[in-house]
Amino acid sequence: MKEIKWLVFLAVGVAATVGGLAAWAYPVENPDCAARYAPMAEAFARGDWYEAFHPRFCILFQILTGSLVWLTNCSGVAACQIVSAAFLGLSVIPYWYIMRRVFDSATAWLAVAILLVLPRISGDAMNGLRDPGRILAVCCWVLGFFNMLDKKRGAAALQALGLFIMVTLKIDCFAPAAAMCMATIFLSVRKRDWRTLVMCASAFVVSSLSVCTMNWFFTGWFVPAPQYIHIFGGNAI
Repeated sequence: MKEIKWLVFLAVGVAATVGGLAAWAYPVENPDCAARYAPMAEAFARGDWYEAFHPRFCILFQILTGSLVWLTNCSGVAACQIVSAAFLGLSVIPYWYIMRRVFDSATAWLAVAILLVLPRISGDAMNGLRDPGRILAVCCWVLGFFNMLDKKRGAAALQALGLFIMVTLKIDCFAPAAAMCMATIFLSVRKRDWRTLVMCASAFVVSSLSVCTMNWFFTGWFVPAPQYIHIFGGNAI
């Protein structure tokens, strides 16, 4: 119980510190944020759906950053940095539990420290990129899978959350998420854990339908990403 309090404190502290410093003192030069994600967030905030979404960028990041712009009237760049920092901060909690299960408590704290100081990872958060969200999603699913193996609580919700974030955040996560969902279904059947099976399958289906519907509006193809159009003989945008 004491450790979870410290983890929550650390998660909030990381999100607030990285997000605050990034939004007010760090000039974003990464073109993905400055030229793509930030304008899409601002378009979402003003209700311009055509400019807010694109088949190559899924839907979750625009919804979160756009909602933040709408609520606070901050810039799209600042919203991207804050949301990305929140992803990084939240990932601390499942990551620590994964490392503690595999190793021990001391190693878990060291692993968290390394995660937070790695320039590649912290730099993505400072630059307002989506990649910290992928870290959060994978950690949630892995921890949920471990909890199912260990018959602990939260297995279904963690795996479902991880799958939903992966599918709706980045198009290159769809195939890994499908494989993870199949692994969850296989283990759920073996353990007769029907609740986990239904929750995870539902999360995967709902998230897939969401991104496929968005792609259909833009391309006329009901696929999770433009790359899959080639499979059916079409031309991706």
